[in-house]
Amino acid sequence: MNWLISVFLLFVGIVNCLSSELIDERFIAANQLYSNNYYDSAFTEYERIIDSGYFSFELFFNAGNAAYQTKNIGKSILYYEKAKKLAPSNVDVIHNLKLLNRLVLDKNPSAGKSKAYDRVMSVLSRSPDYWSWGAILMGFLGFAFLTLYKLSSGRRNKKIGFFLGIFSVLLSVFSILLSTVQYNYIETKRNGIVLDQSVTLKIAPDEESKTAFILHEGTKFELKSQVGDWLEVIYSDGKIGWILVNDVELI
Repeated sequence: MNWLISVFLLFVGIVNCLSSELIDERFIAANQLYSNNYYDSAFTEYERIIDSGYFSFELFFNAGNAAYQTKNIGKSILYYEKAKKLAPSNVDVIHNLKLLNRLVLDKNPSAGKSKAYDRVMSVLSRSPDYWSWGAILMGFLGFAFLTLYKLSSGRRNKKIGFFLGIFSVLLSVFSILLSTVQYNYIETKRNGIVLDQSVTLKIAPDEESKTAFILHEGTKFELKSQVGDWLEVIYSDGKIGWILVNDVELI
């Protein structure tokens, strides 16, 4: 019995170690560039890593820092907002966004507030890959214990193997669900940031339509719908307008 429990605990430890997000060598190199005050090069490298599909709180946060050092307020707010999406309660992100929003010409009182759903999702602030690896390894562990259950001759060992096997399989299924939920949360774009110095929003998704209002770099808005290359957005006190997708980036 003791050795079975020891094996179980050993495998759980391996799951935690292997499931931890590995820091890419390029990320380490970008951090080194930042430490040496090569902010432009560091920011370029951070964006290359992000464009490759890798993400983490640390990556977005460092990209926000580098963007700020290069005087790119729009990108800095964008990446801090992405970091906040993964960790809504992080005090450093909240503080940095509060300072940067003072530099934004358009004052949106709701820009810094986290919705209840975002706060709940912060509990799952791991990448989908983290949960996927956990599901695979726990599934393997469940298979191993159930095999032990089938092959063991002792009633006590069979009972332990059965319950540990079922428990591991359930953890595997739970990890798959968490991976799916976290992936959908990250991929769902509900807000965006203006990256150009100023953009003109239209009353309809047409270049020839009348101007609704103007937003400036760093302004955060809520996405309502999309028609082709046009986004219908809501800003602050209920203002609604249409903006070209190339003029902004979604969070």
